[in-house]
Amino acid sequence: HWPLFNAVGAETRRLGGTSFHAHGGYEKEIYADFTQGNTDGVELLQFAVYRGIGLAGWYHILNAGFRFPAVGASDYPYCRALGDCRTYVYMPNEPTMENWVEGAKAGQSFITTGPMLLLEVDGVGPGGTLEAEKAETNLTVYTELSSVVAQVDTLDILRNGEVVQSIPVDNRQMPIIYKTSIKTEGTQWVAAHGFAKASNGREDVEVHTNPVYVEHHGKLLRNKKSIQWLIHRLDQKISEVEVRDFPQKLAVLHFFENAKKSLIHGK
Repeated sequence: HWPLFNAVGAETRRLGGTSFHAHGGYEKEIYADFTQGNTDGVELLQFAVYRGIGLAGWYHILNAGFRFPAVGASDYPYCRALGDCRTYVYMPNEPTMENWVEGAKAGQSFITTGPMLLLEVDGVGPGGTLEAEKAETNLTVYTELSSVVAQVDTLDILRNGEVVQSIPVDNRQMPIIYKTSIKTEGTQWVAAHGFAKASNGREDVEVHTNPVYVEHHGKLLRNKKSIQWLIHRLDQKISEVEVRDFPQKLAVLHFFENAKKSLIHGK
């Protein structure tokens, strides 16, 4: 009901803190919060599954032009094991908690249930930005995958959430170094995803990098299908609020409507 997590995030920022949505945002207010820029990202990987908004929702947020880093973490005691999902952050400076948090906010990281996955696009790692002079050019993608505990079946190279190359993994040869070339198509993002499915088709072994961002002449990525998908989710939440009765109802509805405007008109 109240307070809005957005307000909690804004107050946390004012006090010098950082806030991530837990449990994939439970697929609730998060659909409005990310547009306002007062929260720093989302705990997406937990229990070896992508919670709340899931991978699809996260990809739509990125495709709407919003940088919204993902982290992985475990719940306790209601999880398979403490530390079953983790976030590894690249820290070029001293490995302090403060630098870890700053790197997580910037998306300089990958999330995993165990496998280690490094990604570089033209020498730039996750969270970084490449400037593309031409709308179409070739990018060199470098990945290094190591998994000593659980078997990884597939490594995917993603562009704007779509698989552009899928590589079967031979676990007898670790680490697996894979270097390839992909074409740019204007402003976009590139990430890598390694995984193995359980026998029931559910996520089992998972590792996913945050994106490397490729910008063409400073233009934002504005995928219409993703924006419409997110607006539909916002409309669902507005409908849920409209049938409830609580003192701050109008303030919540106003917040959701502002979030819709941000999606429609861009940041």
